[in-house]
Amino acid sequence: MHTPQDVQDALDSDLAWRRVEMHTILDDARSARGPRQEALTRAGVALLYAHWEGYTKNALSLYVKFVSRRRLKLNELTPGFAGMAADSEVRRRQKLSNQRHRTALVQLLMDDSDSRLSIPSKEVNTQGNLNSDLCRELLETFGLDFEPFVTKTALIDYNLLRARNDIAHGRWASVRIDDYESLNSQVLTLIETVRNLVLTAVDNGGYRRAG
Repeated sequence: MHTPQDVQDALDSDLAWRRVEMHTILDDARSARGPRQEALTRAGVALLYAHWEGYTKNALSLYVKFVSRRRLKLNELTPGFAGMAADSEVRRRQKLSNQRHRTALVQLLMDDSDSRLSIPSKEVNTQGNLNSDLCRELLETFGLDFEPFVTKTALIDYNLLRARNDIAHGRWASVRIDDYESLNSQVLTLIETVRNLVLTAVDNGGYRRAG
């Protein structure tokens, strides 16, 4: 992820195959009837959740990798990224107790703010359970705006995550075709919103500390 165009290409490529798969299942469900339609809509809900978590995880991981390759100083980064870099550096240097780790972290931030530390570019951990609270935590850590999702928390937590959990754990949950059509459309909007937030931050330097 060396350039903003690299990030956009990767995000668009990841979105493209997901969109095709989502529409394919939706078309099959629309043309089916009875038990076959119910089976497809139930399976489709689990798939929609997988795309919500999978795309968000991949998009944020690409963003972190992009920022990591900027090799910025601690005092040039937003608090979330600066904290990630400093925390990783302290852990790399030595194994410390929690209190000593916190002290070393503060000392590093105070004394070495001009340092260019590596930001860990490993995959972002969505914990296999991307609810609205975790989504907020991750976005805010990376300096991204959660506001577009404020009115979508019930959708994420109940219509998507809880329904997926019920289905994945073998519990019966009927999903009507019109409800599935609506959910499919809304999940695609969620995914596109994540894409746009990341691209805006990449283009506008949203990972840089203001001032």
